[in-house]
Amino acid sequence: MRWVIPPYHSDCSYPPSYYADSIRASREPIELCESIQTDICILGAGFTGLSTAIFLAEKGFKVIVLEGARVGWGASGRNGGQAINGFTGSLKDVENTLGPKSAALAHEMFEEGVALIEYMVNHYAIECDFKYGNLGLAVTERQACLLEKEVQQKREEKKGEFEFLDKEQLANHIGSKLYKGGFIDWKSGHLHPLQLALGEAQTFEKLGGIIYESTPATAIEEKTNHVRVDTPKGRVQCSRLVLACNGYFNLQGHRVSEQILPVYSEIVATEQLTDQMAGEVMPSDASAFDVRFLPDYFRLSADRRMLFGSSTNYGRPGKGKPGTKSLTRMHKVFPMLKKMRIEFSWRGRFAVTVNRLPQLGKIGSRIYYGHGYCGHGVNCSHLFGRLISEAIGDNSERFDVFANMPQRKFPGGKHFRIPLTVAGAYYYHLRDWLGI
Repeated sequence: MRWVIPPYHSDCSYPPSYYADSIRASREPIELCESIQTDICILGAGFTGLSTAIFLAEKGFKVIVLEGARVGWGASGRNGGQAINGFTGSLKDVENTLGPKSAALAHEMFEEGVALIEYMVNHYAIECDFKYGNLGLAVTERQACLLEKEVQQKREEKKGEFEFLDKEQLANHIGSKLYKGGFIDWKSGHLHPLQLALGEAQTFEKLGGIIYESTPATAIEEKTNHVRVDTPKGRVQCSRLVLACNGYFNLQGHRVSEQILPVYSEIVATEQLTDQMAGEVMPSDASAFDVRFLPDYFRLSADRRMLFGSSTNYGRPGKGKPGTKSLTRMHKVFPMLKKMRIEFSWRGRFAVTVNRLPQLGKIGSRIYYGHGYCGHGVNCSHLFGRLISEAIGDNSERFDVFANMPQRKFPGGKHFRIPLTVAGAYYYHLRDWLGI
């Protein structure tokens, strides 16, 4: 079977983000201009592709990565930089569908994603400003009560290292009067995502791997004993193929492409704050997000800039200047930042699924995929890199927990799935606004 992969219109340069402006090391990209053979070919040099590549290279596989733009060009290099343990969707769905054994395996993976990032950072000496501490914030009293119960449950289940914070305790972590309570998770944290992606790329290359940038796959075809990948100037023949494109995944004519929907998010970065102001807005230097359906998320960078983001559009990018919504929200959360100059603003896209659980799976017998992280991409992409590498290494028990979950298409078909999803999002946005 052969599938065409449409281009995603990249000019292969990084968007003008704070992250791209502040990277510490540059790369000399190479493009594939020949026909080659390898054990494993991976499409996408974001966190899913890079972590899968590293874990397979550690096992001794011959691996190459094809990237249509640059390392970390997509969501991996322009997200909020929050490494948050767990999943967006309910693991209760796993238990109800697959039973207690699979649910237990899923629960065991709760902290693994961030632990794998810590492994990468420490074992391979990757400098990416990694720091522990992440806040979950309640905008309403009802949300605060629910968070208190959630923290209690997580403590009973011995998940993470959570501490509930009432309004007074929250003041030790955030200088905003908007929130009614929250929690801090000391086993989640934040980092410079593009720097992590570039460090992982360098690590993979030191392990013997090769990354071809500016090399989009144009078509893939599964044969009896191999997979062929076509590119504009070359071709790859491999035993196994991994599709690690997340929000940019588009396998024309295959239902997997209809199981995820791109969501666009935007971030603004202020000028550098003084030490005093940085201490006023985020006293403990934790990252933070609120628990609304369409959340705000924010943190201080290592050089004391406020990075403030918000989700904006389902299916298509907004037409206005990136950062307009985020700037309005930042001024509401932190009025003291109204006079601070905005030096960077950018947008990007990630992928969501119908049930809000990320997806793993196979197409045929030789093609693997992992995507749909629903806002938990920094954590889940590293976990899924591990699970894909295990499955390729003939141990698919943990991979199958997610692969065996039902993976529904978004309703509405080609023309109506975006409008229907937007309508659903507005329903939950209304619930957020009403505080219910």
